[in-house]
Amino acid sequence: MDLDELLPEIGAFGPYQKWIYFLLCIPATLPSVFTLFSSIFVSATPRHWCRVPEVEALKGRFSPELLVALSIPQRTEGVFESCLMYDLNYTALVHRALDEGELPQPNESWATRACDNGWVYDTTYYDDTLVTQVF
Repeated sequence: MDLDELLPEIGAFGPYQKWIYFLLCIPATLPSVFTLFSSIFVSATPRHWCRVPEVEALKGRFSPELLVALSIPQRTEGVFESCLMYDLNYTALVHRALDEGELPQPNESWATRACDNGWVYDTTYYDDTLVTQVF
């Protein structure tokens, strides 16, 4: 007698086999599901823009939105470049802003350059992600 003849006699997939399947397979898949879906939140890339250390000195006097608009070019309304900043003498601009109490209006004709001081990340939706910690 071989296995194919024996299975109809003893039952192929009965309550015992279902119980063993449940006890072994279902709990083993739950941790993998958490691991799979956690990558969505852990590796999310939040909105970001260039960090300009000189402009950060003005945070208490002017709104963050105004400071970002002054140092980062806009792509579209409300959306700023992620990897470009205006190529300005920010030290002189900060001294002028502190003396006069106002900031110049950003001009699209200003030259731009790549970020060289890292990035500032928008923490509206995510506090810390893999991207904000590594870069």
